[in-house]
Amino acid sequence: MLSKLSRKALPGQLSVGVLGGGIGGLAAALALLRDGHDVRCFEQAAEFREVGAGVQIMPNASRLLLRMGLAEPMFKVGVRPPSVEFRRWKDGSLIASAPLGESSERRYGAPHFSIHRADLHQLLLSAVAALSSSAVRLAMRCTGITQGMDDVTVRFENGRQETMDVLIGADGIRSTARRMIAADEPRFGNMLAVRGVVPATRLPDWPAPIVLWPGPGRSVLAYRIGEGGSHLNFVGLIPSTVEAAESWTNRREPDEILRAFDGWDPTIQTILREAESVLVWPLYDRAPLESWGIGRVSLLGDAAHPMVPYGGQGAAQAIEDAYVLGRCLRGATREDAGGRLRSYEAIRMRRAAAVQASSTGRGGELHLPDGPEQEARDAAMVKPSGSDPNAWLYGYDAEKDGPWNE
Repeated sequence: MLSKLSRKALPGQLSVGVLGGGIGGLAAALALLRDGHDVRCFEQAAEFREVGAGVQIMPNASRLLLRMGLAEPMFKVGVRPPSVEFRRWKDGSLIASAPLGESSERRYGAPHFSIHRADLHQLLLSAVAALSSSAVRLAMRCTGITQGMDDVTVRFENGRQETMDVLIGADGIRSTARRMIAADEPRFGNMLAVRGVVPATRLPDWPAPIVLWPGPGRSVLAYRIGEGGSHLNFVGLIPSTVEAAESWTNRREPDEILRAFDGWDPTIQTILREAESVLVWPLYDRAPLESWGIGRVSLLGDAAHPMVPYGGQGAAQAIEDAYVLGRCLRGATREDAGGRLRSYEAIRMRRAAAVQASSTGRGGELHLPDGPEQEARDAAMVKPSGSDPNAWLYGYDAEKDGPWNE
């Protein structure tokens, strides 16, 4: 069965297919729908499930979500932590703290949110549905992509075919669309992320700040999520030479994870004991690509630049991608669509590569063994030297980084 997304595209309107209905894919769909494009977002799952855990949306991404009309739901379901604390892995003693909240908003011009991934996904889904009730298509697993001279055809496992002017691969680290660009494979980083959520009522004395425990070879991060800070999200990063199954539903018992943090701050032990179960996720990335696109196909989010989570920028970079993609395709025609995609890629590739490298380097810093390097790192947290080291990351505004400002 063959369908054409937009048989009679209006001037400045394209038919756009988006592979993947995750945060990046839905953000792209929203940005494109707001500019009047005919968008279909193809998600391989038969239904959206409330899986995952917390995600941090830092000012470089939150400013874009607010700009796309999501201020009211973001402020409703997101938590704005007042500060971030760094604590010693052995006993939880305070190393350093840095203000967030209003101080961060004044510095970077936008809020820092902690939010449940499912809440963020739902508010994006609702925003897309408000603009087009038929934009999101479920049970659409891509099995092949063919480019013509002026269109792209996607084949699906259910026998359907869809033809469009432009295709965006937002289909994750094992992207089908990426296979058109490169023959590489994901790289296992010999680390596992263990994630869980605990109702705040089980930890009534838990403070409001984000808390990070850097330690030898591993680390733990915890922060409140949910409306009113109703839950505590935690993620522990632990070394492993064995790849776990790559699934948001790969569960482990907390007692099994407790052993990985034996001898650490008792607070971490308490958090793990209060979790009913934890999810285990192997950490993968890929080497940066020399190109994100070919013809009328381009990539976005983890399909383009999967990165380790040490910088907390995976979702944020996908949102930046989505916003810049929307700006680059604003007013595009079928004739110049390919050139507009190359402009998007040129803008985003240098930025994403820099963030990717920063995230990788941060992992090494977080997991230093106790000793002189660790002491120097901790001292730098207490008294940062020079100008704000995070200004390039959190102060970045994707609206200002494109040819539309020339």
